[in-house]
Amino acid sequence: MLIYFIHGVAIRDTNYAKDLIKLIQERCKLLNQELPHFHTGFWGDVLKGTDNLWRDIDQELHNQKQRDRKETDRFLD
Repeated sequence: MLIYFIHGVAIRDTNYAKDLIKLIQERCKLLNQELPHFHTGFWGDVLKGTDNLWRDIDQELHNQKQRDRKETDRFLD
């Protein structure tokens, strides 16, 4: 069996899955089960500059709210 962890969404720690892997291995040994193969994929460093990305998203949301407000005001006049 292969267990593949993909992490780095909210936690920027490349070793984040190690404790869970250790617990699963210990449990398998306790139950005399074959140990699975583990692989981890950390993608937390893939998206650099996320602060700029969120700033742009917030700005676009603000702009859309302004356009919606103007359209609503025009409709109510």
